[in-house]
Amino acid sequence: MFERTDTPVARRKLVPGDHEWHARLRVLEIVTGSLARNAEWMQARAEEATEARELRRSLERLSR
Repeated sequence: MFERTDTPVARRKLVPGDHEWHARLRVLEIVTGSLARNAEWMQARAEEATEARELRRSLERLSR
């Protein structure tokens, strides 16, 4: 099942569940690591969204 659902854009991770606290810690490590690796990309998308909002507002003002 994991072979069919694990893709380059949606990686799957197996987290041992023997101890709940350890599983939660491992999930946090995985998530924060992924966010750190993609920080530049996320920042660029946020800046693009801000620019798009500003352009929309400018267009609305011009069309009034």
